[in-house]
Amino acid sequence: MNRAQPPALRPEMIQRTVEGLQGLSCACAVVHKCIDAMEDAQITGRQIEQILAADQGLAARVLKLANSAYFGVSGRVSTLMMAVGVIGRRRLRLMLERILITEMLGVLKAEGEPACSIREFGVIAGAVSRDLSAATWVGDPEEMLMVGLLHNVGDLVLASLFPGQLRQVREQAQRVSQAEAERTVLGFESGIVGGWLLDAWLFPPIYAAACRHSRAPLKYSEAPDLLRRLCVICVAASVTRSFVEGCDSRAAFAAIQSDALAILDAGQETIVSLYEELPGRIERTRGIL
Repeated sequence: MNRAQPPALRPEMIQRTVEGLQGLSCACAVVHKCIDAMEDAQITGRQIEQILAADQGLAARVLKLANSAYFGVSGRVSTLMMAVGVIGRRRLRLMLERILITEMLGVLKAEGEPACSIREFGVIAGAVSRDLSAATWVGDPEEMLMVGLLHNVGDLVLASLFPGQLRQVREQAQRVSQAEAERTVLGFESGIVGGWLLDAWLFPPIYAAACRHSRAPLKYSEAPDLLRRLCVICVAASVTRSFVEGCDSRAAFAAIQSDALAILDAGQETIVSLYEELPGRIERTRGIL
């Protein structure tokens, strides 16, 4: 018996539903405000302290991090002002972005095989993105890990909110390309959905851009400074796809878009080495996340 087809959805309906998943907690508002503040070089440590102090739970997490063995501070860090100085703006920003990711993924409740495979793909892409960023000196490796992790979050949104449409996409993708299947069923590619969610949650621009443009980064023209980082995500996604499909390292290199590789100045040796070391890197990435 044929499985009933899910009802057709208008793009504007999907967008409204996705944008309605914004973070509602006080912590999310404070995190957004603090991330924005740290983009401004004129904002002082005292001002950042005042923003963090608006949420006791978040302030406690920052103090806990500053007092962790990682920083090895002699004596106790007892104020937010001291904590911001110990942690540094870069690491504090990454910590806040990670909090946002945890909060956001918490509202996406998809379970079962499709959701598991989507999440696993993100974890692998995050590991590749971090290592490729470090190898090519493009972007911050720790931030690129998180961008890679979320580059396919649009698929997770579909699995959580529109599982019937995701099933249709997967059925179509057995006959045509994934992108074409998404356009046929949804009217647009799933990266657009991920971009809507990340914009609604006020993530830094690289996150939504990676969702929307990881398949074709050279078509991106809005912010030229993001192009090389988008190429990292494009290559990482291609390497991840080859890894999931069980290709060998040289086949994985051959599958990568040559124009993205040229922009990164990443040769075969770099990709092969990264690919062959990937299993261990995946486990370490899971530990970080």
